[in-house]
Amino acid sequence: MLTEVKSIFQVGKQVHSELKQLHNNVQKLAQASEAVTAFQDEVKRAIARFQFKSQPRLDKINEIVKHLNTLQSQNWQLIAVACELKK
Repeated sequence: MLTEVKSIFQVGKQVHSELKQLHNNVQKLAQASEAVTAFQDEVKRAIARFQFKSQPRLDKINEIVKHLNTLQSQNWQLIAVACELKK
């Protein structure tokens, strides 16, 4: 009976120790989670700033590409007319 009581006491002590370690690990995980969340928020803000700053440039690039496509189309039409005139 005394051996069983000692065994139960040791198991209780081990459970208490493991619960303490588990509590510490949960605290560390919570801190790490907060850090990850803060980093993700920072990255999202940086992406938003980049997109905001880049949008006028992208609009200008799209405008230039559209203009160049129009010129290319007109050039092909002129080439077709020139070929017709040579005949």
